[in-house]
Amino acid sequence: MTSALAKLDWVEISDRNAGAIKLTPIEALIVEGTHEGLAAARARGRRLGRPPAMTPEQIRHARDLLTRPENTVSSIARLLGVSRSTIFKYVPELATGRSAVERPAQAELEVGS
Repeated sequence: MTSALAKLDWVEISDRNAGAIKLTPIEALIVEGTHEGLAAARARGRRLGRPPAMTPEQIRHARDLLTRPENTVSSIARLLGVSRSTIFKYVPELATGRSAVERPAQAELEVGS
């Protein structure tokens, strides 16, 4: 007794993540339709994928709060509702030290004094 799957014509497609895989004709149509839909969404300017954890306004707010020595990264993360690692991701200058987050206007004032 042969299975129904053995009777199907298999279609081999190339997937950039999985390499070449074999699909049934129905699965191949689904994959093709999905790829066309994603391409159409991109053409319309839609952003695909997971939304960013922080808005540009939150990033500016975090940078502003980091210029004040009494604020910790943990307290700022708690205030903004994100993790500490998210703060470090969106404010990469923190990796070199907190003094790198200093406001440019303050730095110019201190140099001019």
